[in-house]
Parts: sequence; C-alpha cells; structure tokens
Amino acid sequence: MSPAPRECTLELDRADPLPAARIVEQLAGHVPRHLPAGFGLAGVWESRLEPEGGLAIWTDAECREVTVRVYRGTAGEVDPAGPRVGEWTLVDDSPGCASAAPGETRCVSYAAESGADVLAVQTVGLERAEADAVVRSIPT
Repeated sequence: MSPAPRECTLELDRADPLPAARIVEQLAGHVPRHLPAGFGLAGVWESRLEPEGGLAIWTDAECREVTVRVYRGTAGEVDPAGPRVGEWTLVDDSPGCASAAPGETRCVSYAAESGADVLAVQTVGLERAEADAVVRSIPT
C-alpha cells in the first residue's frame, strides 16, 4: 500500500495513531481494493470514543480524502431506506462537509453493516461515480 503523496490537514479527534501495518486489523478486513489514481494511505487510527473502532484515511496530492471507519458492536443502526450502492446505503451526497468549507467540495457518505459492526465511508472531493467505485470495492 502506497503512502499518501503529501501531508494533508486531517481533522481527527480522540484517535490514537497506529502503524500502517495494523490497517487490516483496525478495519476488520474492510479495506478498499480500489482507490482513484494517486491516492495513498495517510494513516491508521484507533478511536478512543465509544463505540470502539478503527479508521483509516487515504489522500491524494489535492488532499481529497477517503475515510473508512469501523464501529464495533453497533449493528442495527444503519437505516437501509436510502439509495443502495451494492451492499452500501448512501447516507449523504452534498456539497460541503465537516472536512471542507460548505459548498466548496463534494462529500459523499455511505454506511453498511457487517456482522455486529457498522462500516462508514466518507469521501471528500470525489465525484459520485468515483466514490461509488470505492465503496463497491470494500468487502462487507
């Protein structure tokens, strides 16, 4: 797995950094098999918040982001009523989000359940088709 091509400002609160080698463990195997060209791993973290879980962020030279989070033991919290993208539910597709100035950058978010866990993906700066391709590549 390639490292991120540059350091980007990432908004992480209450998470402890981990070695990149722990990515499969922290994401319980839910690692994207496809990312847009130029993306590399920015880091892996373990959440200090409840529910416990892990997260990883990939970025590119423009600081676009793909974030994958696993919330352990929280199954039953995903509303399946939204539009479907494979096994994933589209949660949000709008300009602006927490990682970017409102209205400036497209943010697309998804959720899925896997056993007792909830998986969440947020993309920042990707078009919908690119974001859909990423989540379809993540095993649930």
